[in-house]
Amino acid sequence: MAGILPFLFLGTGCDSTSDDPEPFLRVSEANHSITLSSGESSRTIEVSTNTSEWTVHVSAEGRSWCTAVKEGESIVVSVEKNEGTNLRSTTITASARNVEVEITITQLGATPVLQIKEGDKAITFETFGGDAPVNITTNLPVDEWDVIFSDPTASEWCDIQKGDNQLTISVDENIGAEARTVEITITSDRIPAEQQPKISVLQFGTGYTLVVPESNNSFTAAPSNSIVTLRTNIPSGQWSYVVEETAGGWCHAEVVPTADNKDNQLKITVDENSSLEQRIAVITILSDLLPDVRPTITVTQAGIDLILRVENSMQDFAVTGREVTLDITTNLPLEELSVELSDPAASWCVPSIDGGKLKITVGANTEQAARNVTVTIKDAQRPAAPQATVVVTQELPALTIAENESIQNLEVADGEVTLNIIETNIPFGELSVTSDAAATWCNPVIENGKLKITVESNAGENTLDRQVELTISSAKLPGIEAKLTIIQLGTMPVLQIPAGSDALSFGYEGGKQIVALTTNISNIGIAYFYDIQPVSAWCSATIENKRLTITVDPNTEETGRRITITLNALDVPPVSITVTQAPFLSLEVANNTVNFEGIGGNKIVNVITDIPVNDWSALSDATWCHVEQSSDHLTITADVSPGLEERTATITVSSTLIPLQKTIIVTQGKIDTGTDFSITGYENQILDVAFYNDATTSKLALNDAGNGRLAATNSNLTIKSIKAEGSSEIFIGRKELDGDIKLAVNANHTVQWRTKAEDATTALIGTAAELLLRFNAAASVTTYEFEADIDLMDQPWVPVATLTNKTIEGEHHKIYNFNIKTRATHTGLFVTISGSTIKNLHIASGNINITGTSTSSYVGAFVGNIPSSAVAGEIIGCSNAANITTDSGCAAGICGYVSNINIKFTACANSGNINGGTGARVGGIVNSNSSIITACYNTGTITGGQYTGGVAGYFGSTTRLYATFNTGTVVSSNVDKGAVCGRYTANLVDTQIVNCFYDAASCEKEQFASLIVPFSSEKWPGATDQYWGIGNDPVTGKYWKSVGSWNEGIPTYPTLYWE
Repeated sequence: MAGILPFLFLGTGCDSTSDDPEPFLRVSEANHSITLSSGESSRTIEVSTNTSEWTVHVSAEGRSWCTAVKEGESIVVSVEKNEGTNLRSTTITASARNVEVEITITQLGATPVLQIKEGDKAITFETFGGDAPVNITTNLPVDEWDVIFSDPTASEWCDIQKGDNQLTISVDENIGAEARTVEITITSDRIPAEQQPKISVLQFGTGYTLVVPESNNSFTAAPSNSIVTLRTNIPSGQWSYVVEETAGGWCHAEVVPTADNKDNQLKITVDENSSLEQRIAVITILSDLLPDVRPTITVTQAGIDLILRVENSMQDFAVTGREVTLDITTNLPLEELSVELSDPAASWCVPSIDGGKLKITVGANTEQAARNVTVTIKDAQRPAAPQATVVVTQELPALTIAENESIQNLEVADGEVTLNIIETNIPFGELSVTSDAAATWCNPVIENGKLKITVESNAGENTLDRQVELTISSAKLPGIEAKLTIIQLGTMPVLQIPAGSDALSFGYEGGKQIVALTTNISNIGIAYFYDIQPVSAWCSATIENKRLTITVDPNTEETGRRITITLNALDVPPVSITVTQAPFLSLEVANNTVNFEGIGGNKIVNVITDIPVNDWSALSDATWCHVEQSSDHLTITADVSPGLEERTATITVSSTLIPLQKTIIVTQGKIDTGTDFSITGYENQILDVAFYNDATTSKLALNDAGNGRLAATNSNLTIKSIKAEGSSEIFIGRKELDGDIKLAVNANHTVQWRTKAEDATTALIGTAAELLLRFNAAASVTTYEFEADIDLMDQPWVPVATLTNKTIEGEHHKIYNFNIKTRATHTGLFVTISGSTIKNLHIASGNINITGTSTSSYVGAFVGNIPSSAVAGEIIGCSNAANITTDSGCAAGICGYVSNINIKFTACANSGNINGGTGARVGGIVNSNSSIITACYNTGTITGGQYTGGVAGYFGSTTRLYATFNTGTVVSSNVDKGAVCGRYTANLVDTQIVNCFYDAASCEKEQFASLIVPFSSEKWPGATDQYWGIGNDPVTGKYWKSVGSWNEGIPTYPTLYWE
């Protein structure tokens, strides 16, 4: 059977019972896999077949959204709109007896959407609280979006319940006098941070509140209006407004009655702005109930759109120049307009604005090249105003006499001749012709683009020939001229040739040359002789119409040759012409082989030839091997090699002038040591490579599989980036000796996510570029796995909004130079997490600076804040060595703040210095309102104000602390500080502390002094103590590599299983 299968596939076999040919059924290779957009669409696939008895069907998983219909010899595939955000695939099978063709249909998912209505962006609650539903327009499932508070403590009075395409905001009663506010952000790792909707929640207190939510209101120049809703509990009629006097003529305001009788809306109306200038008005809101509160609304109205255009933006000028006037269309003041040239040195072009029009004056071009310049009209007083440009071009002057026409022989009789021999782009009306004033016998003029010459008779007894030189020129173009010689024969016999025509040279290839004869002797009256007898076989002469044509055959000899042709006639001296011809050409190369190392370079090969450089060539048969020719040598350049194996190229040196060719074999060796790259999407490309903090640069070549080796620098530098032609740099952040580097890029040079070959749900992170994608892979990815240590170098980190139902598997790799500098709140590797695990990842260095504002808080290296609404998660086997600085406290090495008993911190360590200024809640691991902390320790210096502790600045009512210690110094002038815990809540409902310790030198006090003790010879953890098990299995409680020892007062502290 195996022997006939190929014939069945090709459709050319036959069976023993039928004369019908075996069917074949084919579609083009390009149609074996088709990708369609997320919308409803169709695609027709052409089928090549020899039978009409074929069928088509869709596999079961795609029948709900994909159909395939047979139409003649085509398949029409139709898909319904994909409402989801994930792509979907199915298979279409076309069958004809035992022949099948499978076609994969992939439909892209819809663009993720997460939006709320404009009216839900600001929600106001009365003092007594209540509920407010918010509808969400989204195509994301409910587990792929979440909510976070700008202030986590707002969860004490504001609660959010998530549902399908909606959420409900509930607030408790506010018994305080002041209003309270919080901003709620609806987050998703599928939506960019700047597009995530925000809701401003305000709840009135028992006192009065007057807030303007939109302090800036912008309008176009057209008349318009808008409504501003004040957030106030001041009764109707007891607040007012004032429009500043200077704007009273165009900006108007009025209170709009509302159905709920709050009358808290202000309608702002602006008249049309017919001026060019922007105008601003300020509206102040007033109330006697809050005399010290005077919020304002700044109303900005743009001026009319600025217009500046000029007709005919391309102006071509003849060589003689001229002046043009172009209309300008503008609403800008004409006196403000100015013109300038792109090249200030282009004095030949003079632009000006005259009478509201653009005048361009171009002088005659007396140069030897065409010229151009751009004229720009602009309003220098208004940088944002549009500009108008006119490109001015002028051709170069040309004035010549046609080839072989520069000498004109005229007969002895008087007469007139008209010659069409002037070649020029100068208008003929601008040309004139002059001659020697003494030559009165010759009268030249230019008429109708032709040269007309009138001569008097030169008859008489034995008159000599006479001649005059004519000059054709233009008064507007001094120095541009053409010359020709007019010769009038006399009655005395004459036989002459032009000066310089007595010696003619030919190349080895031969050819023809024409010599004009000045003669009044007939052709048959002139004889010509060769000095080589018999008559030369390689050089011949003919005379026709007073022109001597000399023809020379190609020279196949290696020596040059020479002959003299002598013209004789009765009563005139003989005329001799010497003809020489170059020898046959040769072409040799000095080296037949050239060798390069893998890093490439260039080498010189000398060429011995008498062929002009333009008549021979050198061509390489490999794209990596380049050759540049000069008159006497070749420069051979080899690109950097992919380095994985030796390669060769052949350079062929040849000339169409000779039959022989020479070859040079170029060999390039492989790169023995270096870093191996594999980059999908960059096949057969050469990339520029830069190194971090080092001026060294290199090249990386990739083969047709995208594989290549970067030559080692022998310094184990950090590879900063790679860059393809036409792209931005792609950051690598890997040491040279740190293993293979893999990447995937698309046609736009954008880095794409890679996944495990056997597990498409696991995305891989092996470079800084992949880390800087900020964990935004498709929803089908549930795990992100690090492949190597990564250095972010000088690339700042922008916190990821949320990590929902994902796992980060660090494989105990490190992130270096983890730097964040911002004024924002809620900061870390992630802003928050929910239902997620971060494990075995280590931040090895960096600086997190969150300063400049009183809200710069909730800062942790891994997570900024985990609210009570988050689903259970864990940070396990992680460490931080980055220093953290914030003005407002609420900072810790691992997580800034947590308020969720379902969140675990296990086997984590911090060695970074945490400086919260004088702010509250500063700790080495986490500030815990509620969480479980097991087998963690801190060695960094912890600085803060109230609630500062070596492990946690603050413990809430349900915090659990197991087998945890601190040796880092705690710095605070506040009484609420401690070696491990800075402060705990007065209501300890379910707090548990088991087998925890600290270095007595770290702080003079500990809030849980009866439960957390300083290390000593008597107080030291043992391997059999609860949570102090030794091993490498945190799941079974074996968290520690070693429990250390007191060591007679020079302690060796415990180390975790991953250290």
